[in-house]
Amino acid sequence: MHRKKRPARSTTTARPLRGVVNTRTARPLRGVVNIRMRATAATAVFVLCSLTATSGRAADHGEPKLHRFWVGLTFGLTTVWHPSGSDVCGQPSSGWTCAQSGGGLYPPRYSLPGFSPSRAEVSAGFGGLAGSYGVSAIDFALTDGFLLGLRFGTYFHPGNVNVVNSGAYPFIYEARATWVLGPHPLTRSGIRVYTLLGVGMGDFSAPAETGITAAVDAGDARPIQAWRVAGPGFATTGVGIRIGTPRFALMIAPFKITLPVGSGSTFAFMPELAIMSAPF
Repeated sequence: MHRKKRPARSTTTARPLRGVVNTRTARPLRGVVNIRMRATAATAVFVLCSLTATSGRAADHGEPKLHRFWVGLTFGLTTVWHPSGSDVCGQPSSGWTCAQSGGGLYPPRYSLPGFSPSRAEVSAGFGGLAGSYGVSAIDFALTDGFLLGLRFGTYFHPGNVNVVNSGAYPFIYEARATWVLGPHPLTRSGIRVYTLLGVGMGDFSAPAETGITAAVDAGDARPIQAWRVAGPGFATTGVGIRIGTPRFALMIAPFKITLPVGSGSTFAFMPELAIMSAPF
């Protein structure tokens, strides 16, 4: 049984199906316009979000942003080497100043006529722990690895250093350059080696035992210490380890040598620990 074929509908006379828009004659629907506007707005939002997300990235290879300003605190110890000397208490211009342990200067400022201090001799060596120090620090990163900064703080001396060295600088002023080695050391987390070089002003004093005992200013007889006084200028250099992230760093410099410039020939070991952060 054969079915009769329906005659093909003429394309020139055929009406469009219900629900299908004739693209030749129909006007754009309001909904289509709204869709296009929404698409444009979504694209703009996407671009804005992309720019915001990448604003903290460097232009090359998508590296994190290099934070320029670093601030923190530094704490350290000081041990001063002193040369040998003879009659160190009788020659004030020799770079030595003598004082009673926990007392006044020796010889006394106002001694009787004919008073002659005992002859005191000291051997070369380190005068033990000469004190500690704490400073605030601010650095500016010129590049990803090179920083220039300032240090300002004070010493915390044991004993009677204030009596011995009252005219010195109890504060520390330092300008410092720091080189952190390795690729992208400030924008990537890791452990890096760094070197430092600084100049500034400060106080360098260390006691040495003389082996003599005397009374000062009508007080009790106590041991006399000879203090090596140097400075006030200094130059310092050292090597350390930096453990950090792009916004935080722990810097340890166990090998830091300081050379006082001015009166008194000596040098000091001044290991330090610094905690630094990039607030913005």
